[in-house]
Order: sequence, then C-alpha cells, then structure tokens
Amino acid sequence: MTEEDFRRMALGMRDAIESAHMGHPDFRVNNRIFATLHQDREWGMVNLTPEQQQRFVGEWPQAFTPEKGAWGLKGCTAVRLRAVDEETLGEALTVTVGELGEPDLVVVNGDGETVGVRADSGRCAGLVGGHGVSIPQDWLADAMSH
Repeated sequence: MTEEDFRRMALGMRDAIESAHMGHPDFRVNNRIFATLHQDREWGMVNLTPEQQQRFVGEWPQAFTPEKGAWGLKGCTAVRLRAVDEETLGEALTVTVGELGEPDLVVVNGDGETVGVRADSGRCAGLVGGHGVSIPQDWLADAMSH
C-alpha cells in the first residue's frame, strides 16, 4: 500500500475530507480526525477504540501497532503502509468512522446566533460573554423554550 492508496481509501469514507495539522495530512468526518498520514509517509494512523486496537494488533501484528504514549492507550493505532492490504485497512477505516457518531448539533437562538454545541458528552458547550461554558442539555432546552 502506498501513501496515495491510504489517502484514496480514507477519502472514500462517507463525508470524509482531507485537512492537516502538525505538518501532516489528516482525514476527518464531522470535523473529527479518524486517520492521519505520518510525516515519513511510511506509516498512517487509524483512531480505533482500545478494544478494536487489540483486535487489529492481535490479528495483523505486522501491519498495526499502538501509537506511542497516551494516544496509543486511547486507541490511536499506527498502520505500516507496506504491510497492510486494502481489505484490512478498509475494515479498520470503516470501524473507525463508525465510532464517530452523529455530527455535533449547533444550537442557535432566535437571532441566529450560536449559543451552544451538543457533542457526544450530552452537554452543550459554547461561549457566553466570551467565556467557555458547559451546560446540561436539559437545562438549555428548557431555557430555549421560554
């Protein structure tokens, strides 16, 4: 597998876009990174759950290894491009994107101003007077209904 193969497959995921951070390409769905290409372009990364990581590393140790440090403990998994085949990478990308869930819901007031964002945490985050806040969803729903 080449860098271009990895890129093509990542961009083949529904709603995927290519962006970049820290000097290397990343691939996102709903503005959440699900895969990256390392700077050396010999390795990629898929953002698995720790349980999924165990499975991929166990079944394909020549192709997958946990990333170093805390990222690896959270499920970020390095992919050796020359050792992975398209079917296996396709499966890894598919389960990774499947974990992303629905996009964040942006909450706007009657004037069209953003007042919060509902993320997977079940809480709304936003800015009030220029300060970050986290508000329970049920409270925000009650406040917005009045």
